[in-house]
Amino acid sequence: MIQIRALFTRNLVRPAAGSPVQTSLRTYVFVPQRGRVNNQARPGKKTAKQKQDERRRARIARFAPPDEEVIYGHSVILAALQAGRRDLRTLYVKEEPEKDRKLKPITDLILNTAMNIGVPIERVSKGELNELTNYQVHQGVALRASGLQPTHLTSITQYQNGQYYGVTPPTKLLEFTTEKHAPVWLALDEVQDPRNLGAIIRSAYYFGVDGVLVCRKNSAPFTPVCSKASAGAVELMDLYYTNKMMKFLRACRTNGWAVVGATAAPRSQSIGSSSLIPMNRLGKTEQGVILVVGNEGYGLRPMVRKKCTHHVAIPSTNPTRSPLIDSLNVSVASALLLNSFMRNRLEARLGEFENLVPPPNPLNTIELEDEDEDDE
Repeated sequence: MIQIRALFTRNLVRPAAGSPVQTSLRTYVFVPQRGRVNNQARPGKKTAKQKQDERRRARIARFAPPDEEVIYGHSVILAALQAGRRDLRTLYVKEEPEKDRKLKPITDLILNTAMNIGVPIERVSKGELNELTNYQVHQGVALRASGLQPTHLTSITQYQNGQYYGVTPPTKLLEFTTEKHAPVWLALDEVQDPRNLGAIIRSAYYFGVDGVLVCRKNSAPFTPVCSKASAGAVELMDLYYTNKMMKFLRACRTNGWAVVGATAAPRSQSIGSSSLIPMNRLGKTEQGVILVVGNEGYGLRPMVRKKCTHHVAIPSTNPTRSPLIDSLNVSVASALLLNSFMRNRLEARLGEFENLVPPPNPLNTIELEDEDEDDE
């Protein structure tokens, strides 16, 4: 291709490269353009960036086929090796010696655990680990394994005498037992950031939540990014999903569960058909409770909010705050609510419990079936 060093008239005929062009103002010289050539002028040729991307995808495909994934980080890999929920394929360790004395004992523990359970170990360079983990903080180790498969639930039966069941399609029942307190579940309605999802699961596992349930549509999957954000809690927590969040909550409410929705707009009056309860009452009940947390941007969907028996909000202690900051990050809010919930539950064990919702009435089922079931 040829470029010209100055503007000239449109009707000017382009001469050969290097020959002068006489105009009324000055003489211009055509100079051949140097640098990258347009691919349209050379069909079939690929740019250096395209070739680099192809080599990178080929290296990643060699490590992890499409039906597998690569998790990374000390805590995540150690939890995956100990939990045994995945099909473990290969452990990749940085071939360069570990310089950080604090990380070396953890790396040695991972290697010993992998060798004890028969996981193949392969030494690779730091550059290969960077490519393998998409340049995330891998801490010198990565594990190729199958993906996590959460369990599908359609409802949860009534909690009685420390026992209840989860209903999986078509008619299978999963038995749950709890002796320390009434069960507490966390339902996530369209949480889309995998890092938020991982942080929430980490808090849920730390505070002893019995199960975490997500809606299948418009929710972040359980990816390696989510596992890293959870510090390995994803490998240890009981994870479930449902195709119809509103239908699931409605069935649980019919079975006597208290469904408490987290809202970012505290009000003194009722929200829809449910009343706002203070945080100091969270957990003071013998009933099973499902805490529902919504999306990062718009919170709970309107139809999901209507299925809640009660709502709870975290009050702000800043009287001069801007109206632009009207809520907390969803992972931070979940941790605060779970902390208040579990603390109140432990205190209530020494005193009397109170009911958030009345016992289930079979007649309510007829009224609920007439409601809109469209969840999407």
